[in-house]
Amino acid sequence: MYKIYALFFQDIKRIYVGMTKNIEQRIKNHKMGKVRSTKNRGEFFVKILEECKNREEARKREKYWKSGCGKEKLKIQRGGAMAARVAHNHEVPGSSPGPATNWGRSSVG
Repeated sequence: MYKIYALFFQDIKRIYVGMTKNIEQRIKNHKMGKVRSTKNRGEFFVKILEECKNREEARKREKYWKSGCGKEKLKIQRGGAMAARVAHNHEVPGSSPGPATNWGRSSVG
């Protein structure tokens, strides 16, 4: 099973979208600076966007989330999650700002 995920970087207001079969290892690699695209970007929030049965389907969905339409939806989600996090004081790693989301917080380093 492949997972499509997004990393929301707080300080630089950037969103990274990726796909992987092993989400735990992939996030660990992002934290350790082993992923060139996200190295030295600072703290980020993680959201699992979708699960796909095969690589082909996952790649299509990843492309969608990286497109203009997909990124716009992610920007809206980022704004809502950040506001909810502040309003509910959810600053604990792995916490969730609401029942309908799957957010986690991480930092590089």
